[in-house]
Amino acid sequence: MVKLFNLFNLYVMNLKGSLSQILKNPIWRVVFFCLTFCLANLILIALVFLIAYFFFSSRQISPLWILIALYPMWFALVFFFRRKIEKRDVKSLGFSSEGWFKYFVLGLLSGSLIIAFIFFVNLLMGEIAIKSYGWAGGRPLIIKSLLFFTAVAFMEEIIFRGYIFQNLLEGANPFWAITISSLLFALGHIINAGLNPLGIFNIFLFGVFLCLIYILLRNLWFPVGFHLTWNFFQGNIFGFPIYNLPSQSYFQITRRAGLYTGGGFGPEGSILCTMILATMILILSYLIDWRVHRFIMVGEEAKVDLTGEGVEKEEKGEVKEEIKVEKEKIQKKEEKVEKKEKEFFIDFFDHFS
Repeated sequence: MVKLFNLFNLYVMNLKGSLSQILKNPIWRVVFFCLTFCLANLILIALVFLIAYFFFSSRQISPLWILIALYPMWFALVFFFRRKIEKRDVKSLGFSSEGWFKYFVLGLLSGSLIIAFIFFVNLLMGEIAIKSYGWAGGRPLIIKSLLFFTAVAFMEEIIFRGYIFQNLLEGANPFWAITISSLLFALGHIINAGLNPLGIFNIFLFGVFLCLIYILLRNLWFPVGFHLTWNFFQGNIFGFPIYNLPSQSYFQITRRAGLYTGGGFGPEGSILCTMILATMILILSYLIDWRVHRFIMVGEEAKVDLTGEGVEKEEKGEVKEEIKVEKEKIQKKEEKVEKKEKEFFIDFFDHFS
């Protein structure tokens, strides 16, 4: 019995070792993170509905309360994967204190100016008309909305442009990292977007734009600021709906249901938004020096080359030599794990023979 227990212990240790090896691959880390994320969301949402039904006799729950329950769990997941599995600080996702205020303010200004541009273009074209202005809900409503959209911006950037995108960048080329993370971002909003193909496509472009911003600036302060005012100015300043959700705003407007206004979906469902995002993506793609902002995989750790030194090293063949050495190390480790697994199964069958 003791021998059987020891064999089981060895099997668990081998399993943990194999899982540890798998999670050293950034692509597999993203897969495990996404699976854990989806499962945890389903469980927590089910718990929230059960609590509301049995303790408060309510079958309808505000999305705000669901997000209040989900956001701490989201952050805890990112913290666990970043600190416990990757052994890195959460700040390394792009929250450096250096220049944070400048980038955050630039993001705030950029997001608000682009939404203002969409508003005034629609106004000049006669697609919208201002009925009245002034906040009916007063200051408390504005503070509540501002806090809500701040939390949305931080958490979505930490998840999508932070953990998912940056891990994909370590394991894949930038094109696939940008495409996959932006698709996941769009799919994450499909419940809000409903069956609005243009809206989903624009959310995808929004994700691509923010990924490019991260590659260019190497921080998340700008994307968070941009995301915050992009949402806040849509719903609480210019009176546009956000993902079919009603909101109280400074301007009360009437709008035509068309491709320029996005109808009930809001500006993110408009062709005007598509053109603006596509233009910004093309400009950023031109500004980024893709030779410098590339990821060189060296063994177990991805090193970001921002100085251009890697280009010179590759010409000398030094990078290839480093990769070769690290691959040999990883191969030796894998051989050791396989050897242990074989020994375990031999001992296991010997025990019963």
